[in-house]
Amino acid sequence: MIKAVIFDLGFTLVGNEDFTIPKYLKMLDKGINNVANYLREEGVLKKRDIKRFIRRFKKLRYETFDRSFKENIEYSSEYVLEKTLEALEIEYNDDLIKKSAGIYHVNESKFWKPFPNTQETLKKIKNMGIKIALLSNGPYDRGIRTLLEILDLKRYFDLIETSANIGHAKPHPKTFNTVIKKLGLKHNETIMVGDDLLNDCKGAADLNIMNIKVKKPFDFPYEKELDFTPDYTVDEIKEVPKIIMKINKNL
Repeated sequence: MIKAVIFDLGFTLVGNEDFTIPKYLKMLDKGINNVANYLREEGVLKKRDIKRFIRRFKKLRYETFDRSFKENIEYSSEYVLEKTLEALEIEYNDDLIKKSAGIYHVNESKFWKPFPNTQETLKKIKNMGIKIALLSNGPYDRGIRTLLEILDLKRYFDLIETSANIGHAKPHPKTFNTVIKKLGLKHNETIMVGDDLLNDCKGAADLNIMNIKVKKPFDFPYEKELDFTPDYTVDEIKEVPKIIMKINKNL
């Protein structure tokens, strides 16, 4: 019997109608420019250091994105900021890093919006007496939690976990196992709902967790190359409660 649903976040519960990778990267570029200005105002960076800081941060950010994809290890934004300042031999403290990470990601709350059926679906599942968890890949744990609050979605979740907090990214087994252990359930008592064929669906299936793929307007290249069929595929997440009811009825 399904006792909990584990949701992905981006392109599953929230999205952006005009999403493109260049547009998303442009948003992040704006964020690091704002961080550089903040660090200069705080006297941490001198004017001559700003370009070097931005260039070094972007290089390390892209390197860690690539390593994260290959190794399924999450490198947090705080980590990248720390390593950037260390490379420039600039002193910092925890409060400075915490504030800088927040500035870097502040525009994400304007970038992502809930899909029309998101709240209705979460409410239906909640009313079915089924637990709801979030498992999201992302380098900034606090930002994801803040986003859920701003979008009025946090209240539906019994558990929120991120790759930044766990230290590994989906489809690494530790991500799914961490959530299931904290829920106090067995693998076959949960179902994963996400848009990514590899990170969400196959990652779950490899641990004998049922899975539902939510269609999105595009697929990443690695998804197109993957020979895997999810347990269920839906056009919209509003179909998820019916699938759960059907599964539980047949058990």
